[in-house]
Amino acid sequence: MSPIFTLALAFILAVSVEGGVEVLLGQPFKFFSKLLPYREIILTYSGIAAGVFLSIYYHVDMIASLSWISGGDYLAPSMVGFILSGLVIGRGSNAVHDFITKVLGNKDPAVVVVK
Repeated sequence: MSPIFTLALAFILAVSVEGGVEVLLGQPFKFFSKLLPYREIILTYSGIAAGVFLSIYYHVDMIASLSWISGGDYLAPSMVGFILSGLVIGRGSNAVHDFITKVLGNKDPAVVVVK
């Protein structure tokens, strides 16, 4: 899988997980008021679990992709990279954007020239 495709897939998964967890798990809290104090904890950890599962399933390793795009040595995708990518994906699309921006600086990953 190409690094650009991997990062695009990470964004798509992050948006999907963020929206899916909110719709599937966030809405029922309206009917179960006793669980309302635990809403944020349940949604956060459910999103992280979904992000890790989908990252492993789709072999999304943002660390390996970003190291290759930034001009560093090629890193083979690994289980550690899948899990760390899943943690970022599980936090949502804003977390994915922040992670990529911190690694690449102000470069836009859509306009990076791939060698």
